[in-house]
Amino acid sequence: RDMISNSHATEFLCLGAHHMDWRVRLRGPLQVGESNPASTEMRPGGVAHNVWRGRSFSGRDAQLVSLRSPEERLYMAVEHLDGSLANGIACLDAYDDLDANFLSQNETAVAQSLDLVVDGNCTADLFAALPEHACLALVAVSPSKVVRLKSGLSKAQWLFCNQAELTEFRRLVDDLPSDLAIVETLGADGVRLHADNQIHAFGAPTLLADVPDETGLGDTLAAAILTHVPKLA
Repeated sequence: RDMISNSHATEFLCLGAHHMDWRVRLRGPLQVGESNPASTEMRPGGVAHNVWRGRSFSGRDAQLVSLRSPEERLYMAVEHLDGSLANGIACLDAYDDLDANFLSQNETAVAQSLDLVVDGNCTADLFAALPEHACLALVAVSPSKVVRLKSGLSKAQWLFCNQAELTEFRRLVDDLPSDLAIVETLGADGVRLHADNQIHAFGAPTLLADVPDETGLGDTLAAAILTHVPKLA
């Protein structure tokens, strides 16, 4: 239950997943039920880690708080030749320790942060125990874990999710908070911003080169928006 973090107070705190991403890139079309030639790469990942890394790329201060020993947790992304996701396999049971007790162990860091980002790998009781915060952003991780974030929605200013996750939120919650800004990612079709009872669509920019790996792009987008978009009133 030890945590990892840097030691200084920071304005931007990311709380949640930090583990190893094992990327398996297919060398041809996926043949279901057959042996498929592929190349592999392993590197640090996890939603909170990806947001922290995206923020750090901008040269801005950020802190990551998660469990120690990320090599003991694994997310495997099986990717098509073009980098798009074919399947994802998560071996992340250890994140059951990202609970209300873990939150209380880090209450000082949470209280000192101006921006708090919490990802959906944390348990439901952690979201229920979250304090009121000046700028709280929740980042969904999969439709199956959306239910964990439910009790945190009323305290959040931002929700980042994909289309399938937003559909699940709406199934679970009769009325999402009206003051919650929702960034819905649509892959190659861009994003939709749901705010102030309006929906704003933004197409994806024209890329000057192919994207070699799509894993973590939504998390990086969350970091960019939280860094560069003015705070909501």
